[in-house]
Amino acid sequence: MGRVTRIALGAVALLVGVVVLVALLWFLGIIGAPSAGVEDVGDWGNVSENRTEVKTTVWVDNPNPFGIRTGNLEADYTIALNGVPVAEGNKEGIAIRSGRQTKVLTTYLLNDRLPEWWVEYVKADETVEAEAEGTVRANVGPGASHDIEHEETMLEGERPIIDALSGAANGTEGEHPQGTPLYEVRDGWATWGEVNESTTVVRFHFRVHNPNAAPIPADPDGLTATVDMNGVTMLETQGREFALEDIDRDAVIPPGETREVVVRVAMDNEKADEWFTSHVRRGEVTDVEVNMALSFRGPTGESYEVPTVSYTCQLRTAILVDDQETDTNCGSGGGVAPAAEDPATGDDGSDGSVVDDVTGEDGGDATTTDDSPVDTPTGNVTDDVPRQEPRAGSVLPSALPAVAAAILALALAAVRRRRE
Repeated sequence: MGRVTRIALGAVALLVGVVVLVALLWFLGIIGAPSAGVEDVGDWGNVSENRTEVKTTVWVDNPNPFGIRTGNLEADYTIALNGVPVAEGNKEGIAIRSGRQTKVLTTYLLNDRLPEWWVEYVKADETVEAEAEGTVRANVGPGASHDIEHEETMLEGERPIIDALSGAANGTEGEHPQGTPLYEVRDGWATWGEVNESTTVVRFHFRVHNPNAAPIPADPDGLTATVDMNGVTMLETQGREFALEDIDRDAVIPPGETREVVVRVAMDNEKADEWFTSHVRRGEVTDVEVNMALSFRGPTGESYEVPTVSYTCQLRTAILVDDQETDTNCGSGGGVAPAAEDPATGDDGSDGSVVDDVTGEDGGDATTTDDSPVDTPTGNVTDDVPRQEPRAGSVLPSALPAVAAAILALALAAVRRRRE
């Protein structure tokens, strides 16, 4: 028998011995299989103008008296809003110490995808569909995995933004001017129009009655409106920066008749990321404020302005904020009152307007930090944090031939203890 053959047979015998030894120690309960799962699918981390942290916590339980530094424990995950991925992370080669521990994986919100999400949010009639999915797996031995699956539906049946716009439009109801009315606004509301990657159309509807003996122009002489969400101006228009729907500019309302006038205004979707960042910074709470002023021309061409109104309300979500209820008072508990100043001046226009806050406080699960260099969105792992009881996860079996000597020593020690 040649030297090479003897070496090969010896290597095979050693490998078989290690496998048998590992199986024996497993049977005796001296070594065990690590297990892993998901502690928390996501929390908001630090928030700045340029980036928002998303932290996902996984738990690992290694019952062996040694750490695992061979093989590969891997985690990857995606967080999507209304089908648009807004955060993605991946981490490979995570080392595991002996015992129970948690690992925090950090990635960053993809701000450039928020305008795309806004489009889907409007198309879904302002329902928020949040979904987190991914996998924690071990590429050691036969391998095994634990899937991350979490879905949440928020604001279903509620339309806080369009309800706030409707509240302001409805606040224009009444006879104008007082005393000798030339116009009567009998109803006002708002609806979403077309939406694409760059622009969202808001449609303001007004049912206008002509109490005069002569025709009056149906075309408003001007519309001034602002929509602020946490101080971020999502919509701003003034004068005749609007389009009419289904009527011509020279259309009139005959004496004693009522006509619906629809005014179309464009909203810039690029502001969606700035607003959403502020929403996260405030613990997923947004204050909505709409200021609006209409003006019409009388039968002789003179202009009359409907007093400016201000509507304020609040909405709250729970995308990644634990133990928080989704709610809004827009459309039901919001406040409307005459504004002190024209909204074009930037004044908050809150002249005694009453707001029933949804939360009563600003939230604050997220913190604000200065900008720092942006890491790649593939995620990274941070130091261990105190662990809570793990959720049910899958068992991740692992063969450890690299530590055969240590295992053998443990087995001999166990045998000696039993003999004693």
